[in-house]
Amino acid sequence: MATLSELRESLKNKIDTFLSGTINVQDSLLLSKALAALKITEEKAATLAETVAGTLNTVFVTPQTMRWGFQYSFGTSAGYIFFPDWLMGFGFQWVYNPPGVVSGIATINLPITYPNQLFGAVVLESGGISNGIVAPISTVVDFNNSTLSTVIIGCYDISTQATRAIGWTPLLLTWGR
Repeated sequence: MATLSELRESLKNKIDTFLSGTINVQDSLLLSKALAALKITEEKAATLAETVAGTLNTVFVTPQTMRWGFQYSFGTSAGYIFFPDWLMGFGFQWVYNPPGVVSGIATINLPITYPNQLFGAVVLESGGISNGIVAPISTVVDFNNSTLSTVIIGCYDISTQATRAIGWTPLLLTWGR
């Protein structure tokens, strides 16, 4: 594969040939396209800041720039996926069966801290059976006391409204940016 300087030298030779009048029209069209492509690749690649701003339509985005900022971790008990800033930095996190979740109220640490805002969370339950009967429980997320790095959940007996021991395996799903 030719280097950029070799391509420039080849194009310079073709230009010299063209200027001397010995190049045909087909080569002339190919030459103008090659020169335009070479100019674009050198001068029109968008920076990350230009990509995030999204205001220019005279530059292009390279795959390297598009990939910048994409984060993910797919662990067995916790994980996350965050999109790049140019896709608003939106992300999802999950925690399955976090340690220390035994009482009626639990603080669950997220895999990473949300940079800006925790938009929402939901707890999916597995278990909750007492004496062979599905216990009438409700699990809620305490958004007033949750932070960008921790989520507080509570387990309540629906009939008595009292907190009860968590007799199930929680899966916490969160989203934010």
